[in-house]
Amino acid sequence: VAYDQMRGQVPRMLIISHITPNIPPFIDSIQIRTTMLKASSMVHGIYRVGFPAFDTLRMRLFTHDSSGSVRSAVWSAKENDPTVDSANSMRAVYVCPTEDCLDTLQDSSVVVDTITVTVFDNRGDSTVRAVELSKGTINQPPLVRSILFDNRGVVFTDTAATVAAPGGAVYLLKLNAEDPEGRALTVTWSGSPSSRLTEKTDSTARYGAPAANDTDTVRVTVSDGMLTVSRMLRIIVDDVIPVFDSIIVDDTVFKGNDSFFSLTVTPRDTLFFLAYARDRDTADSMTFAWTSGNQDRFSIRIQNRARYVLPDSSLNDTIILTLQDGDVQVVRKIVLMPENRAPIVDSILRDDVLLEMNNGSCRDTALAGDTVNYRVVAHDPEGENLTGTWRAADTTRLFARSGLAADYFCGDSSYVDTLSITVRDESEAGVTRKILVQVDTVATP
Repeated sequence: VAYDQMRGQVPRMLIISHITPNIPPFIDSIQIRTTMLKASSMVHGIYRVGFPAFDTLRMRLFTHDSSGSVRSAVWSAKENDPTVDSANSMRAVYVCPTEDCLDTLQDSSVVVDTITVTVFDNRGDSTVRAVELSKGTINQPPLVRSILFDNRGVVFTDTAATVAAPGGAVYLLKLNAEDPEGRALTVTWSGSPSSRLTEKTDSTARYGAPAANDTDTVRVTVSDGMLTVSRMLRIIVDDVIPVFDSIIVDDTVFKGNDSFFSLTVTPRDTLFFLAYARDRDTADSMTFAWTSGNQDRFSIRIQNRARYVLPDSSLNDTIILTLQDGDVQVVRKIVLMPENRAPIVDSILRDDVLLEMNNGSCRDTALAGDTVNYRVVAHDPEGENLTGTWRAADTTRLFARSGLAADYFCGDSSYVDTLSITVRDESEAGVTRKILVQVDTVATP
């Protein structure tokens, strides 16, 4: 509201609204007889399908709309418009207008008609698809969509694509190709020089980049047995990756192309790391960087050397070595895993009376006909749960066995029996203790 000096006013109204753009409906697939035409089978924006002989074709649309709008379809054709189902516009029937459709003597493919279907939502937006309908078996060339280069998607523009990669490494090439008619494909890999391509299959190959700046060409040829498609991948090698040789941790040597290694460690240990690598170009210098999830555990980090002190308790950590050479890196990781120690048996009790242990075993005496209870007190250094397994020369005398405790029934005569208890943790590390039982018919003085 605006006022003048005499307090006169002129009101104006401002309407603010939020308009959400409408997304046209999606055509997921078109079913003709039992053939399902999906977006992946389109070539240059059009579906192509053929049948050896036909008179009438039943068709069905599968669609969805992101805003949930009600959808309707309009069918048309160049030669003979389909008949739309009055109850469901997503269904239609096409009748061939010529006798060519039933001529089974013709081996070649004949284009009969082009069917166009338009799907509308209730806001008036639409999506159009066209189907070229042929009598006879048609064959379309294989579709080469992309190549995964070391997990990077490289999309072909027309018949070629370009990718840049550091040198001195081996890369996995994975082809993404399919045949519109579902035929089996044969793939041929070739390169210049060809020696840099190894482990070639119908879907993958390995490329070994040179150690110096260079440009290579990899050609992939895909055939369905009748038609052939070729694509060219141009690889620009723009830097050289450092060569990792090994990491020595105390007396353990880690070598090879693996990115991850594992090392079993004991609390309070001090680990000495020594890394070996070489730089294959002189344009820049190579550096070593040591990192971990517990940086304060490093007492020394000087280029290719490091010292790491483990805490008093168990520790899970990962030591990361990064070799930096200009713009490229090589990373190696060593996962520290705590050593699993066997459980510790603290004591063995008979009817809650402590038995004397000597070198992992103890002795006991009992009267014939008595039932005695044995119980083991133990703990695990890593805090894992413990289980117990009891054994005896005559296992029928052991009963009420529950974990680290068991009842033992003494027979009617004098004899000597040996009981054993094996205590295990969740990692299957175990320790065994024995109880030598002297059973007498008369109490020992």
